[in-house]
Amino acid sequence: MRRLSLAALAVALVGAFLVPHSALGIGHDARAAQHQARAAQPQRFIGLQTNPSDKASPIVLGFGAIHARGKDRVISNHKDRFVFPKGSVVVVHQRAGHHATHDAKTCYFTEHEFGTFKVTSGTGAYAGATGSGKYRAQFVAVGCHQNKPPSLFMLTIKAAGSITL
Repeated sequence: MRRLSLAALAVALVGAFLVPHSALGIGHDARAAQHQARAAQPQRFIGLQTNPSDKASPIVLGFGAIHARGKDRVISNHKDRFVFPKGSVVVVHQRAGHHATHDAKTCYFTEHEFGTFKVTSGTGAYAGATGSGKYRAQFVAVGCHQNKPPSLFMLTIKAAGSITL
């Protein structure tokens, strides 16, 4: 009798594993979460700027789900819109730390900054985009006159994370 009960239990368990989860009404949330996890893709952005003007539009290069060349449109100190040929994304960034140096003899300035970013929305092909990651920025300038632009100016931003489109 005990063998019969164990055999029936084994058949029931095998049947439960062979029947599609959707037919049993279970596993839907787990599959949805897996689908969402698969939809998140690695994303890197590189921002480059050589013009020190506040009105300059840095170049943004996207590598990953967004793979294109675009422009960075500054919205505020903590928010930018990256505009690409097929759409745009809004990026909110938060500085976590920075370090600056200045050499008065050579007029050489550097600043390193790092922090986090979030993609909060998108338009066009990137409508509904979300994501997050970390960034590092490096600023270098050579110039001793406060009323004149520096003779050399370079800003490089490297960001890496994931994005869901």
